[in-house]
Amino acid sequence: MAIKISTFYEHIKEAETQEGIDEDSILSRLADAGLQGLEIDGARLEGKGPIANLSLLAMKNRFQKYNLEIATIYRFYDWGYPIFKTEEDLKEDRREAENLVAMARSWGAHAIMAIPGFLKEETIQAGVEAEISCVKENLKEMLAYLVNYTESLKNQGIQTPMVVLEDFDGPGTIYSTMEELESLQREIPGLGIAFDTGNFLYSLQDCGQVYGKMREHGVNITHVHLKDRIWSAEAVTEAIRAESDAKTARDEKLVMYGCPVGEGELPIAEILEDLKDIGFDGYAAAEHFGMRHQLACMEQSVEWIYERLHFD
Repeated sequence: MAIKISTFYEHIKEAETQEGIDEDSILSRLADAGLQGLEIDGARLEGKGPIANLSLLAMKNRFQKYNLEIATIYRFYDWGYPIFKTEEDLKEDRREAENLVAMARSWGAHAIMAIPGFLKEETIQAGVEAEISCVKENLKEMLAYLVNYTESLKNQGIQTPMVVLEDFDGPGTIYSTMEELESLQREIPGLGIAFDTGNFLYSLQDCGQVYGKMREHGVNITHVHLKDRIWSAEAVTEAIRAESDAKTARDEKLVMYGCPVGEGELPIAEILEDLKDIGFDGYAAAEHFGMRHQLACMEQSVEWIYERLHFD
């Protein structure tokens, strides 16, 4: 099996608004460029009632029309809070996790990515170590529950997507560095890693070095987000600056700009080449949130990835 190419459904919805082009036409163009799957926010799939059901059915039919699979269903949660949970709080968190698995199974998703939550600013500012530790444990326990729940279904012979976690780039995250991800995977062995090439820069880590070390350490990378960055302010052209929102690293000194995959300064071609060599058969997702011309960026990114996978 070969590496498959996906992109984010949110990019497609943004392109609809930006360009005034209908979703069907966008999907057609991307499929022609080599797109095979979509990363989709589970919040878009949670409608209830007959009208919502018809809308979701129409969405599923559009995806099938262009042979597009659901690569990952991701969903944001707030499982860290309340800090000190009651039994009812735990039941509600677990219900959300189980509903995410049921949704992913119904859509035939290849992977599930629960973004479990973040340390809130007030918790960080208060600096009470016991509370910070409790929030972190709440998040880890829910990730472990989600993984164990999917494993229990698999043991019953029920086909279930794998749970993955990425190096999220943002304040309050407890899993933005290589060390944090590796520690989590040691604690939760069934957890897959979604390697995001652009997010490690938030923690001032070089994605090429991180990738090499993770391979050496035997980290189970099961999904890849290809996010390129132009990170030197001096290298940012006015054209790129006009098309991309800026992202500031944790130290507030390094400013990064998004761009189509392959146009930035990250060693994505080298990472893709190694993934090919080792027989990686998961999804590689083109990601560039914040771009103001998403359709052009998606087409360029998908074509670039396709060429690297099939012609280099």
